[in-house]
Amino acid sequence: MGSYPVVLNVSNSAGTATFTFTLTITATDVAPTITSADNYTCMTGTGGTFALTATGTSPITFALDGTEPAGVSIVGGNLVVTNAIAAGVYTFDITASNVTTIDDVQTFTLTVDAPVAPTITSAASFTCVAGTGGSFALTATGTAPITWSLAGAPAGVTIVGATLNVAASVAAGTYNLTITASNVTSNNTQNFTLTVTTPTVTPPTGTAPRITGPSSLKLNTGYAATSTEAFTISGTPWVDVTKISGDAKITWNSATYCLDIAQGLTEGIYPVVLRATNSIGSFTFTFTLTVKGKVYYLDIPLSYPGGTVTASSGMDNPWLAAEGQTVTLTITPDAGYELVSINVYNYGTTTAVALSGTGLTRTFTMPANHITVVAVFRLIKTSVEDVVNNNGMNAFVENGVLYVSGLTIGKAWNVYNVLGTLIYQGIAADVEAEVALPGRGVYIVTDGERVIKVTN
Repeated sequence: MGSYPVVLNVSNSAGTATFTFTLTITATDVAPTITSADNYTCMTGTGGTFALTATGTSPITFALDGTEPAGVSIVGGNLVVTNAIAAGVYTFDITASNVTTIDDVQTFTLTVDAPVAPTITSAASFTCVAGTGGSFALTATGTAPITWSLAGAPAGVTIVGATLNVAASVAAGTYNLTITASNVTSNNTQNFTLTVTTPTVTPPTGTAPRITGPSSLKLNTGYAATSTEAFTISGTPWVDVTKISGDAKITWNSATYCLDIAQGLTEGIYPVVLRATNSIGSFTFTFTLTVKGKVYYLDIPLSYPGGTVTASSGMDNPWLAAEGQTVTLTITPDAGYELVSINVYNYGTTTAVALSGTGLTRTFTMPANHITVVAVFRLIKTSVEDVVNNNGMNAFVENGVLYVSGLTIGKAWNVYNVLGTLIYQGIAADVEAEVALPGRGVYIVTDGERVIKVTN
């Protein structure tokens, strides 16, 4: 195809002549040939559109032969079937034409199917477990598309697409639902039973945790960093111990199973709560740290000539007290003795500490110092006429020395002047003893309940 020019030159003695010739070759039009399928299927009530195609010189037009059923037409290059056409099989001709006047005719078969109503084929029940939930596939026969709906379902039960979904939050129980499958024809319902069961709980095996050990500790202010004794942790499986409350300076040491106590806590009471936990359960344990002020000792002899004095400050050790504590002194004279005086001094000094109270009970406030308690007792005064029952004990004076016989070995014996003032007190190492007298006068010698009078 195209134009082809040709130039001719003719010459003789008279001259030359030129002639131009053009050859034009044009394309031949191509008759149409239908290339689309010779059949199409659709559904009554829905209809459809089918694209017609053909080769050949454009433009190509399509036409029906007039035997087609009502509701079938060609629009542009498409076979259009309306939704009103009845179900059946229809045969008719489609003609494709172009400029060649040579047409192509295709015998075409149109099948129009009647839609099928849905029938639910999936099971009418489903069981799952509370706390887990589940999914159940819904199925049905019938003309697609089939849609699903749900009625009477508790919160958490839904249909998504063709799947019944049960959320983990749905409580255990039996639920009666209605499931409906729908398509273009009609609906099909199914009474559906959803059973949500209670999960089976397998109890853990082992023993409950427990903490045993020291429940308290007492320290004094200014203490050095320290730790408690080790606690015993029992229980299976493995037990985790944590401190759930208490001062930050008291920490749980998981390596030593002790409470570590840092320096710096002031006077006070510090409770600490520990919790032991495993898969079986938990256990709490309370430990109490008591920090007291600096303590000082009380210098009190076990006994005095003629009596005893004991102290109480609230501490475990009766010979210790913290600054500012109230100390109570209890005075107990021996038989036949009475208290003459009692004084409290700062240790190593003559500085007295104020005492309160009368009689045989006195109190004072512990100073920031050690103290000494001085108590003086005396024999209750006895006249010569009261002296009785020497029971074999005798005495005489020679050259200012008192000689006594008949003493009870290992027992205290005493010498008083006539005013009841204690002159001598000792423990008899033998049945006989001697002691220098301070001067002439009347003296009383006692050995337990035995009493004699000696005049010098």
